[in-house]
Amino acid sequence: MIRLRRQEKYSVKLFDLIRKADTDKDAAFELGMLYLNGNNICQDTQRALFYFQQASELGHLGVEVIYAYLYKCGAPNFEPNLIKAAESFEFAGLYIDDTDETLLWEAVNLWFYGEEGETPLDEKRGVELLEIMCERGVSYAMFLMGETYAKGLWGKTKDEDVANEWYHKSAELGCVAADLKLSGLPF
Repeated sequence: MIRLRRQEKYSVKLFDLIRKADTDKDAAFELGMLYLNGNNICQDTQRALFYFQQASELGHLGVEVIYAYLYKCGAPNFEPNLIKAAESFEFAGLYIDDTDETLLWEAVNLWFYGEEGETPLDEKRGVELLEIMCERGVSYAMFLMGETYAKGLWGKTKDEDVANEWYHKSAELGCVAADLKLSGLPF
């Protein structure tokens, strides 16, 4: 009896979300998550994508991050696409949530290393994103720019002076790896 009431209560909630999804971005997003995860409902990736698209069109900002992880990892009836994943992480990190460095690091890693550290997707885009992160004051990005110039990586010409400038900027912001690099200790 209690189980039946819970199911009935959940059904009412589900139908309420479906009714609101055309005009309520949060309801559409919640429905997308329910269908994606299969919470008390049959998992259906395509239906989840439908509701995520609806939420996005209504102005929900969290959808781009969901797309990024879906493109990176895949889901039932949804193949991974690492280029779209990198683009989505980059877009979300630059324009949706510019306080979350994780999104930008996901994009940088995909641009530089591709799938499981194999073939880079686009080294030039990775460097451009790293430069943007440096402009934003991300200390570890500055350290990596130092590494880029010290080793002549990703299309940059080897230049110890430029590398040291980046290491110093990074160390000034508290990056331990840059401090160790400047002290000559292995990190």
